[in-house]
Formats: sequence, C-alpha cells, structure tokens
Amino acid sequence: MLGTLFKKELNSLGATLMNSGKSKGRNSFASIKMKALVGVALIYFLAVVGFLIFSIAQTICEPFVAMGLDWAYYAVMGMFALTFSLIGGSMTAYSTLYKAKDNEFLLSLPIRPSLILSTRVLICYLVDFVITAIIIVISVVVYALSFPLTTAMIVGGVVLILIFPLVGLCLSLLLGWLIALATSKVPPEKKSYVSLVFVIIFLAAYLILYMNMMDIMDMIVSAMNSVAGFLETWIKPVFWMGKAAAGDWASMGLLTVSALVVFALIYKLLSISFIRVVTTVKGSKKIKYKEKELQTADIKGALLGRELLRFRMNSTVLVNFGLGLIMFVGIGIAAVVLKGRVQELLATMGTSMGEMLILAGTAGIIYIGTMSPITAPSISLEANTLWILKSLPIPAKEVLMSKLKSHLVLTIPASLVAIGGVVFALEPSVLAGVLAVVCVIAFNLFIATWGLRLNIKKPSFNWQNEAAAVKRSASVTITMLGSMGTVITFALIYAFLGDHLTPELILGIAAAFYAIIAALNFRWLCTKGVEEFESF
Repeated sequence: MLGTLFKKELNSLGATLMNSGKSKGRNSFASIKMKALVGVALIYFLAVVGFLIFSIAQTICEPFVAMGLDWAYYAVMGMFALTFSLIGGSMTAYSTLYKAKDNEFLLSLPIRPSLILSTRVLICYLVDFVITAIIIVISVVVYALSFPLTTAMIVGGVVLILIFPLVGLCLSLLLGWLIALATSKVPPEKKSYVSLVFVIIFLAAYLILYMNMMDIMDMIVSAMNSVAGFLETWIKPVFWMGKAAAGDWASMGLLTVSALVVFALIYKLLSISFIRVVTTVKGSKKIKYKEKELQTADIKGALLGRELLRFRMNSTVLVNFGLGLIMFVGIGIAAVVLKGRVQELLATMGTSMGEMLILAGTAGIIYIGTMSPITAPSISLEANTLWILKSLPIPAKEVLMSKLKSHLVLTIPASLVAIGGVVFALEPSVLAGVLAVVCVIAFNLFIATWGLRLNIKKPSFNWQNEAAAVKRSASVTITMLGSMGTVITFALIYAFLGDHLTPELILGIAAAFYAIIAALNFRWLCTKGVEEFESF
C-alpha cells in the first residue's frame, strides 16, 4: 500500500508539471514540446544553483585543506545544504503534509493514517535529498579536482547523500509542523496573511544570506580554526557529517544512528498530531447575524470580485504572487526616498550612465513582474469549482475576461508605483520616462494574456494541493521562464548593439513587442480560447 500511495504522489506530481489534465493530445507534438520546455527549465535551474554552489566550494576548499581541516570544508558545505533544505523544505512539508486537498478523502478510506503520513514524508525527503545531494556531490567534485579521494571518502560521500538529507528533513518537518499549528489557530480569513509573513521571513533570510555571501566566505576563510571549533563543539551532526565525508568510519556510524533516531522521534510526534491538525478547523469566529442591505453587482463586477477575493483569501496564491507586488511598492518608495543620493551618484557618473540606469530600472521592474503570473494557474485553480461556473448562465468570455482583469488590476497599479519612483529618482528625458511607463504597462498586458492562454492550453485539474498548480504547473513555469527570456533577450540586444541604439529606441521596441503579442493573445482568448474553455 505504501508503494501504491507513493507512486500515486509521484504520478500526480508529474502530471501537474507535464500534463494538461485533458484526455486529448497526451502524445501529441505539443505535449512533447511542453515536456521539452519543462526539461530545459529544470536544467537551467540546476545549472544556476550548481554554479553558485561550485563557486562557494571552490573558494573555501583549498584554504581549509591546506590547514589540515578537510572535514571542516565538508562541514561548512553541509551548513549550506541545511540552510537551503530548511528554506525550501519547510514550506514543502507544510503544503504536502497539511494542505493536500485529498487528505480527508484518504483518511476516510480503509488506509492507516501512518501510511498516508509516510507517503507525504517520503515526498518531503525527496525534496531535501535533491537539495542536499547537489551540494554534497559538487563539494566532493571540487575536492577531487585538487586532492586525491580515498575509498573511505567515497563511501562517506555515498552515506552522506543518503543519510544527511534526514537531518534537513527533520528540521523541515518540525518547522512545517509548527507552521501548521500556528495557522490552524488563525481565523480562515487571515491565514493567507500569516502564510505570507512566514514566506517574507524566509525570503528575507535567503536574500540576506545571498547578498552577504562574499563577506561570509571571507569571514569563514579568515577564521577557519574558530569556525572548525564552533562546529565541533556546538553542531555535532554537521561535525560528524564533515568527518564522515573526510573518511572517518566512526563519524559515519554516529551520523547515521543519530539521524535515524531523531527522525523516528519527530515522525512519532507528527503521527500523534497529524489527524488532529489536518481535520480540525480552529480560530473561526462565531458568526453573529447582522442585518445589512444586500449588495448586488453585474456579472462582470461579480466575477472580478470573485477573482480578487481568491487572490486575497488563498494563501498559496497570495504568498507566491503577492511578493512581487510588495517588491514593486518597496522599489517605488525606496526610489523616492533615495532620490538625493541617486542624483549625487549620477552627477559623478555622467549622463550616459543615467540613460543606462533607466533601461536597467525598467528591465528590473519587468523581471520582478515575471514573479506574478497571476493568470497562469487561474484556470487550474478552478478544479473544484469549474462545474459551478459552467452550470451558471455566464458567457465563457466573461469568465476569462475576469481573470485577465484581476491580473491587471493587481499588477498595473503596483508596477506603476515602481516605475514612477524610478523615473522620479533618475529624471531621464521625457520621452524615455514615458516609454519606460508604457513598456511596463505593455509587459503586464503581455504576461496576463500569455499566462491565461497557456493555462487554457495546459490546465492541470488533478493537483492534490494548490501549491502544485501555482508553483509546479507547466503553464506557470513556461510563463515565468518565457517572460524572463524576453527580458534577457532585450538585454543582450542592447549589450551587442547598444552603440547603435538609443535607450528610447530599445524601450520603444520592447513596448511595441509586448503590446503586439498581448493583442494577438487577446484576440486568441476571445475566439479559440473561449471555445477551448467551453470544451472543458
């Protein structure tokens, strides 16, 4: 039964990422192209992460080994593995264990809750395994490029790849459990905001770590003995991990036994509270009847209000797409506040640098806009409610337009705050400022229409939790990476042809490109898009 449930989880994950949720065209050329695009996206992600880890390992490897602290090198890399596992694994544990939509359905079947929990935990282990394995393998490769590997070190590396993810898993499960307990005590209408706060904290921690990476590396290299002593005294699992990677057999055994024991204890803790946390709704206020005047709206207003309410009340949507909107507002405010310092820098750098900065500012705002493809999962999220929409006398076109409008209502004002602040701070020419604003608006139209078009072509209705539809669906992945690709393309054009193109011309070309593609997508949505939506 455990194997069957685990296979079901993997199939669901693969279907969410690759398939459309429709029965037709599974083996079509379009489906093959979709899988190829997702594969390219995965390779791109692994390459970026791998390059970052390789750079870190290369910086600290030789200094530690030269001091005879081989184990400390691996221990420091293990700390990075734990950090990334905690950031990525805790929210995965929360959504996989406690937010899966089929939890109550599975609990109603003659299946032991322990099997359901074990399956979910295995999925979480896979996430931590991938993160940890990438870092450990790269660490071993960097070491092997300069120093010989012994048989014990190779065995230790294999043990670490299998066992060390359990350390990250324990931390992820514990933190995910705490998040579930905290949100279960919050009224339903406020859960999305609590989840957003958790994610902002994690994101802030990640950004602080990333922005101070070089300083951290310099500190580690300059105080190697102190770092080694701290790890050996206070963080025993990481110390054992480093010694095991360096070929110490006793440390391999200590790490394996301690990780398994701690995991068993945490699993026992989860199994005791799993059913209670999953099935109990806490924090709801007692509803008191208050006589109010009934408010009505036309079809368009009601559908738009429904989409905006989903964005506000759905924690998964708010967390994943709301961060981009918050960053827009933050950029706009920061630009206005720091205008004096910006102008002082421009006075020393010259006019040409100011022209480049308006391009860079516009590109940065558009790049952040790729983080909020609100329409890309909007059809997929109708998995449980699609039948309601189709049973009502509502034109399909109005349903699609409401999703399009909700994206624009949310993103255009926030992005205008950002680009308005940048233009105010940089004081470019009138033409460049206007084109920058037009370019940002055109991009919002582009990503809104393109994301909705892709989701109509590739909806995913068989997800188990909303995070799968919002984070891992093909339409969201391609919308985000494709939009990023357009920004990178225009940046390359300017890099190679910047001597022959003015900033105003580049902005004009980009604005025209986004506007034309948006118009073509809008025409498709109003014709073939409506027909395909009606066929669901």
